[in-house]
Amino acid sequence: MSRSILRSPRIIAAILTLPVVWAACGPRPAGETKPEQGPNPAYRSNPPRIRQASLRLLERERPEGNMLIRATVDDARRVGTQFRVRLEQGIVLMRDDGAGGDERASDGVFSAIVRVDVGALRARSDRLRQLPDAQRTIPIFDEQRRLIERRPLRPFFPEALQPLDTLPFFPFGIPTAVDPARSLMVTTTLVVTDKTRTFNICTGVGNPTGKWTFGYAMTQLANTPLTGITPSAFARRWVGRWEFLQMINDWPVAARTAIQARIIAPWVAASGGSGTLDLTKAPFRLLAIVNRVDLRENLVYGSGSAGEARLVFGAVDVTNNCAPLPFAVIFEYGIRKNGCVDLRTWARQWNDLGTLALGSPAYNDALEAITEQFVPAGSDPSKPNGSALNQLRTNEIALAGPWELREFRLFGEDSDAGHLREVTVKQTPDASLNGTKVLADFVNSGATDVPLEFPTGAHFLGGSAPVPPMFWDGPPVPPGPDIVPADLRHGFSLRTCSGCHAAETSTPFVHIDPMTTPAALSGFLTGITVNDPADGAPARTFNDLDRRRADLDALANSVCIFDVFFRPLRFVH
Repeated sequence: MSRSILRSPRIIAAILTLPVVWAACGPRPAGETKPEQGPNPAYRSNPPRIRQASLRLLERERPEGNMLIRATVDDARRVGTQFRVRLEQGIVLMRDDGAGGDERASDGVFSAIVRVDVGALRARSDRLRQLPDAQRTIPIFDEQRRLIERRPLRPFFPEALQPLDTLPFFPFGIPTAVDPARSLMVTTTLVVTDKTRTFNICTGVGNPTGKWTFGYAMTQLANTPLTGITPSAFARRWVGRWEFLQMINDWPVAARTAIQARIIAPWVAASGGSGTLDLTKAPFRLLAIVNRVDLRENLVYGSGSAGEARLVFGAVDVTNNCAPLPFAVIFEYGIRKNGCVDLRTWARQWNDLGTLALGSPAYNDALEAITEQFVPAGSDPSKPNGSALNQLRTNEIALAGPWELREFRLFGEDSDAGHLREVTVKQTPDASLNGTKVLADFVNSGATDVPLEFPTGAHFLGGSAPVPPMFWDGPPVPPGPDIVPADLRHGFSLRTCSGCHAAETSTPFVHIDPMTTPAALSGFLTGITVNDPADGAPARTFNDLDRRRADLDALANSVCIFDVFFRPLRFVH
């Protein structure tokens, strides 16, 4: 039979309708079933890179599905001849071994029979068809979150899909369909001063134990029934960290003793002066409720991280009528879901907030139903204190200069069991390494994850992140062959706390401003073009809320097979 005949779509479709014959090294004993092998868990954070993919409607539906997927994988050598994904129908084997629907072995094109909801595909295409031409574009961002282009889109689904028709598909979301103020970054005073869920300690207005108060969040972290630690002791130990020099990864983090006068003493006084901290008198106000599903892993490769959800608070001066202080506290909760179907359900809960009037009773009820999935004690029994918290981060200049970011995590053992301990700031080397050859060597290595040590045996990851300077603000010393290429320097710096909160994004230290009501957002979030801070060029454009809008819309309105394209961000911000 000629090669051209073998490539005929109708012949391929006919072959695909033949019964499946299992290949084995020997006969399988009677009654024995082959155990189902799941996807490679390493692919959740570093999945195969899909360059392009298409779906072909089979001439006759099979028990396994109704369509053939063909996907070109750039790094085929890494995955070999097979890899697995978990879709709505269960585990699907993608093959590049010339069998099971694959046309040619080892050509980098992986194939599988899948069951796809044709109606969902049609609806996805029709959403494009209904848009005016001027709105029928999507923003394209690179892996550094830089806006590259706005690409025109056309409906990809034919009016009448016929057997053997091929549909090229790719991930896309319609940003205009998502309102970030309702589904991504909720800062409206209709929410952050909701009288049934928040509390103003200076006016007495609100609910002291409301579900969006700082005291409620801290009390749930303490989880007294499990840990035996009172909320007062838990909070006092946390704020006390600033009173003393901390040694973190062998780097000294200086004390900021003004914490006593600015935060602790007024809190104790408001609590009755007995030395304990009444969590209903906590000197913090809600600034924002944030959806970070964009920080997820790729869950077509199994259960894992569905990103984060965050509560952002700002400190207030209770001795001055609760005037805001330049001190932000971010509770960053990890969300875990059992695969792409559960992930989509989670995304749709946030997306569906867009159907409700912002700040209305129905909206606030729905938002509370979301936050109560991750804030309460016991939300993640596998983690310390049974809390879903990944980390708590702070960004302040209220206690001393310069602006400084710190990170705290719950510990489940040793003398800090049950408490928040100060830990390294992720992705950020110690500031003393700024501009050094050691740092240049690391950046030139192309590594994306900053380790505790570099080189081996030398502490590297920082204990805090002072801002400014951005990371880093010039060529390494001494100059010469170790100078880092501009784009490599930028990519590294952007991933650090110091770079993202300063010159790389032209941000004045905070992306959510604790000094304004409602909290103002940085240009990095809302749209800004920034020249390279080291050499003045090239200009780079950011609009991260637009990126997150497109991502949420694509996730909430897709089928799992589209997620094979998704590549997790290498960012902590």
